[in-house]
Amino acid sequence: MGEVTPTRATAAAAPAAGAGAAGAGAAGPAGGAGGGAGGGRAAFRAGDFAAAERAFSGELAAATGRRGRGDGAGAARALLNRSAARAGREDWQGSLADAAAAARRAPQDLRAWFRAGKALLALREAEQAARAFQFGLALVPGNQQLADGLELARAMQRAEYRRRRADEVQEARERAANERLGRLGVEEREAETARDRETRRRRDSARWLHEERCERDRIARDAGWKAQEERTGGEKKGGKDPFLCLYGVLGVRPQASPEELRRAYLKRLPLVHPDKGGDAAEFLLLQRAYDELSDPDRRGRHDDARAARASGAG
Repeated sequence: MGEVTPTRATAAAAPAAGAGAAGAGAAGPAGGAGGGAGGGRAAFRAGDFAAAERAFSGELAAATGRRGRGDGAGAARALLNRSAARAGREDWQGSLADAAAAARRAPQDLRAWFRAGKALLALREAEQAARAFQFGLALVPGNQQLADGLELARAMQRAEYRRRRADEVQEARERAANERLGRLGVEEREAETARDRETRRRRDSARWLHEERCERDRIARDAGWKAQEERTGGEKKGGKDPFLCLYGVLGVRPQASPEELRRAYLKRLPLVHPDKGGDAAEFLLLQRAYDELSDPDRRGRHDDARAARASGAG
């Protein structure tokens, strides 16, 4: 249950279940006797939620009678059916009202708590939704739908808490900045604002570039060694050194200039790019080779390792 609002196709495909179902009937209208209920379920499965709501309203009126009394179980079933139909129309307030009324009439019916929790999730009331799912789990502890709903509600609570904290931190920063800038003149204020904006931009750009390079290097390293092991056909098992020469990946001499490295990289790039039908592992390996050989320090370390390997082999 990774989404809050069910689509029409999901709601239409939900199976009908009897009044005593432990969880399968929570997604669709509950079964029951009567022509109005049968027509409502047929309309629900066909995706005509407005017609289903009218049919279930008639079923509710028949179950409660003129004075609002009658079959409590039948009324609760009709309320749950209408709650499902209203959820299909994304009338979450109406769906919640019907689910709450059903819970008052039949508090042991877990479908009422499930319906209430779904509606509260759609209304972004994560705390109340979590309580509704917990009530249902108290009735049937092993119900997976209720457990998934509770997990989603708690995830929404955590996300809302993080959002509020971020807003509070931003407001505190703005207040501190306004207090500081209030003591400065107009020209000094504009100059400091421009400097702060540029400083933040450079810091963010550097951080993003560093994170991207670290992630790309990690992926390229893992994929590159895997591709190299596959190409060598298990040389490591035979006692050979699986050293990966990045000059060979680019197809250049070890004495190649930076311009030659760039031309070799651009020449080979369209051949291995995944968007052009190339292999993703070879693409990441090519990217790693160019990044490492383009950096003088990293190229020097690679050359030292290559020389050490050559001397050891000799």
